[in-house]
Amino acid sequence: ERVTKEPATVIKAIPEEELIAAAVDRVEKGIVKIMLGEEGDVVGAGMVVSSSGMIVSDVNPGEFAEEAKYYGIFSDGRKFPLAMLDFNKGGFSVFSAQFGEDKKNIYVPEAVSLGDSDKIRIGQTVLLISSAGDLQKGIVSGLVRDITTEGNASSTPAVANETTSPKETKIVKLIKTSIILSKENSGVPLFTLDGDVIGITIYRDGVKVAIPSNIVKESADAIVSSKK
Repeated sequence: ERVTKEPATVIKAIPEEELIAAAVDRVEKGIVKIMLGEEGDVVGAGMVVSSSGMIVSDVNPGEFAEEAKYYGIFSDGRKFPLAMLDFNKGGFSVFSAQFGEDKKNIYVPEAVSLGDSDKIRIGQTVLLISSAGDLQKGIVSGLVRDITTEGNASSTPAVANETTSPKETKIVKLIKTSIILSKENSGVPLFTLDGDVIGITIYRDGVKVAIPSNIVKESADAIVSSKK
């Protein structure tokens, strides 16, 4: 008899820098800069969460006049007017991009992939893309430091109807990371090495956290349901 040895299974380790590069490629096209007026200042950032043009942003409409007009600059430089749909009590706003009535040449933006924020682990590596007012980008990595519960947030749209209740509230779990948040990286997606977005960063009045993606999903779904 002849004894043969099975060849060992080779597992190729993927360097972290390759994972980061691939994750950034998945996410960066979904980032939008929010302008006040067609030729005005950049007042915030956001991320596209649906190919129909729904955008979640850190812009607080209470800081601007009610008649303020918002525009979004997409990753390819295209600019479109935005309609405000909701300002969630969790601290983020929801816009709808107005792409026009030309059905043959309708613009379809790149949307981020929202992951399940309930699966976040303490110590997990996370990334964000810092985007300053001049649109220069910087990639920042860090670790999930804590997931805390602070206050309530409603997933109900600003305009309620017979299918929604303005009294619906949910406990908000806020994501805290080792990444230092600032105005330059507020409103951008917080994502994993897989390229799944697990939150949106908020920097306002001393608040430096990320709102989990599941809260974002609930708010977006409630808005879609109210439109239907």
